[in-house]
Amino acid sequence: MGKVGTSYLLTQLGYQAPALLVYLVAFILALVYMRRASMPCILTLVGVGILVITTLGMAVMQASLIDSRQVYGGDPERIARLSGSIGLAGSYVRAVGLFFLVVAIFVDRRSQVSDWSESGHR
Repeated sequence: MGKVGTSYLLTQLGYQAPALLVYLVAFILALVYMRRASMPCILTLVGVGILVITTLGMAVMQASLIDSRQVYGGDPERIARLSGSIGLAGSYVRAVGLFFLVVAIFVDRRSQVSDWSESGHR
């Protein structure tokens, strides 16, 4: 990758650093609580893995696209179309990662209603 592509990639990774930090914390917490709640932790690891790969993959693909424009002098319309396609695909894949995180929140939950009624509260 050339100078322009590398510069773009590093800038994008800087912008994504807060999200990547949250993904790292989620990854560590999922490993820590694996014995206590294995299914939610597995789903969290899958979701976080998808989100990290998507974040890094999109940044690399867009940087390569920008770099190829500089090197090969690509058609601006084609570059814009490819960039839009990368963004759209990334949005769909990111939605799948978020789906796994939402499922992880609700899987293996016990009903709290029965506990509440058994304690005599109305």
